[in-house]
Amino acid sequence: MRKNAVKRYTYNEVWGLGAAQVGYVESDYCQLDFRDHKPDKNTLISSLEIKTQKLGGNALVFDSCLVNSNMASCHIYTKCKGMAYNISY
Repeated sequence: MRKNAVKRYTYNEVWGLGAAQVGYVESDYCQLDFRDHKPDKNTLISSLEIKTQKLGGNALVFDSCLVNSNMASCHIYTKCKGMAYNISY
């Protein structure tokens, strides 16, 4: 899968392009220990783009990334979410 086949848009842009919604996508990461590597936001968004493509979409509207440090099993838990769309060109 090539994530560069998926472009990011705003909600207004996909609405104006007549995009069809194909599904909700999310990506998460649990940092078990404070010494563990923590992926950056762009890595998690790239994962959303790959999931968008797997759903048959070519457009992603990124919503947000939430970081929670109060998870029982994770030192820091990060979840990013968005909506996948298909735009017919």
